Amino acid sequence: MSDIVTNEVLEAAIEEVAKGETFKFVGFATSKKGRGKLRFSNDKRRTRTLVRNGFTDVKFIELPNPMNKEEILASTFVQAVSPQINSEIMQKEVDLSA
Repeated sequence: MSDIVTNEVLEAAIEEVAKGETFKFVGFATSKKGRGKLRFSNDKRRTRTLVRNGFTDVKFIELPNPMNKEEILASTFVQAVSPQINSEIMQKEVDLSA
């Protein structure tokens, strides 16, 4: 048996792990360059880390239960952290596989 893993096997494994990953917090932050981005975290201290690194407009909310990215995006929690974000921007900014 070969020790080399094909790209297809690796991508399938990453996708499977990403589907099962859940988060307790969802938020939004703007970088020093002015680029806003939706953030997912399991640690409420993420806010402090972003602020310390120069991010602004940092807002996180705790989810009622752990959710995966697809569930969060389908909920109203995204609008709660950033009312100005629209679905077109989310699709560009959020990579569901990572």
